[in-house]
Amino acid sequence: MYAASKAAIEAFSKTLAREWGSKGIRSNCVVPGFMETAISANLTEDQKERIYQRTSLKKETDISSVASTVLFLLSDKAKSITGAVVHVDNGTI
Repeated sequence: MYAASKAAIEAFSKTLAREWGSKGIRSNCVVPGFMETAISANLTEDQKERIYQRTSLKKETDISSVASTVLFLLSDKAKSITGAVVHVDNGTI
């Protein structure tokens, strides 16, 4: 269900970008990697380490990196970006 929901949101965002772009409305998806949250607090250190090993950088995703990416996409500096799926996930492989 998670993968299907994620794919549906990405497709919806791309459709919004295509259909509303002529009105100046942009739509992008930010795909964050694994990070410390209330949900992940119950995982053991070993479980977390196995997740980190599936990334190129071998560590958790920095929450501030995700927030900075969202702020960038909301800014005028990203005014030509729409319909994009931006992965902020330490190179999850």
